Amino acid sequence: SAFLLPNGPVRGHPPLDTFVVPLAELERLSGLALFREMPGRERARPLCAGERADERCGVGHIDGRIEGWKVLGHLKLSQDCAELSAVWSDAVARSGRFDAMPVLSRAMEHKASSLACEWKPPTPAK
Repeated sequence: SAFLLPNGPVRGHPPLDTFVVPLAELERLSGLALFREMPGRERARPLCAGERADERCGVGHIDGRIEGWKVLGHLKLSQDCAELSAVWSDAVARSGRFDAMPVLSRAMEHKASSLACEWKPPTPAK
């Protein structure tokens, strides 16, 4: 499946799964051939397929990724070492909720270096 969104403002806050269409439909509408070489393309799970039948996109199973991208944005937008430290502390406190800690760690290291902040990368747990 794929997301097909209008090229313009979307009124209100419709659920993300409102915009899910089969990949074949997106190909038909766009005239593009997407992922033709991908093995198992026909058997791929829908984007919004969660563990429960009532799960919607952006709710439940992908919340962690959404949270991770938000934290990444906050890290990159930090203006000083104190703000960067606060964002990182929040990220570490929530680390069980998203799966992007290696990416966040690299972003933190880069931003700390650019702001001349003291920061030690986390050591992997044994």
